[in-house]
Amino acid sequence: MTEEKTWNQQLSEWYSAHGSTQKVKEVGLAKTTFKEYKSGKITNLEKVSSTNKTKLYALTGLDIFKVEGGLQTAPTPAALARQQTVPIQKKSIDNLALNEVDSRVKEIAGLFYDMVDKLDYFKDCPEEHRTKLTQRLCEEDIGYLTSLLTAIYVPSKFKAWVLRTNYRPRRKYH
Repeated sequence: MTEEKTWNQQLSEWYSAHGSTQKVKEVGLAKTTFKEYKSGKITNLEKVSSTNKTKLYALTGLDIFKVEGGLQTAPTPAALARQQTVPIQKKSIDNLALNEVDSRVKEIAGLFYDMVDKLDYFKDCPEEHRTKLTQRLCEEDIGYLTSLLTAIYVPSKFKAWVLRTNYRPRRKYH
């Protein structure tokens, strides 16, 4: 007869196979709280708040942490992304007023197409001009932006991308 594993053991095994302190931090769990859960210091899952269960579910995907019945649901990929990219902002995208979201989308679309227009110049320019651009921009930052945009277009993989991505663009020019 096989003994069923406790939620603490399942969490510990998940962490050993897939986890990192960065991933824990990215979903908003306190490192000390996560250690208490993982080590078994807190054994009664009923004592874990629905908020923390939600974060654990977003982190691990383990059904034991899924919160149902009208309680808080797992953070959306967009909310997770905002936690990563907008420092110290408490609002999730789900709580923003619709016009604020529309405004943000419009601004990003404008920036995107302005960038495309400006980058089109480099298709037919002398190589020295492209070299100047590549010397000015960090290759890793370009990779991050490309990866982020690609992840946004593949909703089924977005959450995993957010959890495993810990790179932060330099935000400074060379």
